[in-house]
Amino acid sequence: MKKKSGIIDISDVSIEPSELPPPINIVKTQVRPFLIVKPSAMLRLAEVRTIIQKSELLIDSEFELQDYELLTRYIYKEAPYDWMALNRRLFPHSYNQCYIFLLNKKLLRSYHLLQETKRHVRHQLGLSSITFCFQGEITSAELNHVHTPDRKDLDYEYSTICFLSSTLSIR
Repeated sequence: MKKKSGIIDISDVSIEPSELPPPINIVKTQVRPFLIVKPSAMLRLAEVRTIIQKSELLIDSEFELQDYELLTRYIYKEAPYDWMALNRRLFPHSYNQCYIFLLNKKLLRSYHLLQETKRHVRHQLGLSSITFCFQGEITSAELNHVHTPDRKDLDYEYSTICFLSSTLSIR
């Protein structure tokens, strides 16, 4: 990893900006709340699971999804090529993996509990302040380790996870 004066240089990481991924055929399904563990915390799954359980959220199922980069291209409004490059540099063994905790659908009635748990997980795992250089642009950001959708995005993101988990390798 190239570092100059505290800046992580990811300019040499090969990321080919691609066209938008093909549209997903959104199938009406019973939506379930979920939490995604990002590549940066793949080695801390047990800790995340414990935090979720102590928050008294019920985990219905869980699985590893292979192709985190494709998932991010669907769920983020702009393709996060800088974050993809950063993950490749910092987490070379897990940059394209994420872990999904599917939670009990009863949580939909009190969705704020999921958001509170996300903030608690982020606090417990810690946020990393980083500065990186990508394509000549220097950016400072906070690296967090989990994602949950805003309530308004839940249907789309859950459908995306269902689609990808049926077409990609899951463990």
